Amino acid sequence: MAHAAALQVAAAVRDGEQLFCEELPAMDVDIFFRSLAERQVDASNISLALVGYGVSETDLRERMIRLGLSVGHVTSDLYAAARWRNDPSAHPMIVALATGRHPGVSTLAHFRRGDTRVFARELLRWACEAEAELTS
Repeated sequence: MAHAAALQVAAAVRDGEQLFCEELPAMDVDIFFRSLAERQVDASNISLALVGYGVSETDLRERMIRLGLSVGHVTSDLYAAARWRNDPSAHPMIVALATGRHPGVSTLAHFRRGDTRVFARELLRWACEAEAELTS
């Protein structure tokens, strides 16, 4: 799941699109960040919300720094991510990944949407690439 989420985030960043995914399964946050780092995703302009993964904002920031990822804004609160939308100059790209359902944050509903099916397709596309270094 973590690698698939990183692939989807990298695609959103590449395309310059906001991303909101909810009802995602649990993932290993360290693998997610390592995968972003391997794909050389510039996170400096990203306002990243990872909600429901049991990691505090301070811990998110420390993990990103440890892996050499540039750090924009981070939160573990989906409502903070919803407020970011009202300040586009400070938060030009918002990526919000959340476990569970969050009906109270409809303000993010117009962002590019991802779910486990989208993530699985992205993971399969990646697996077909030579850089995946998977055996046939």
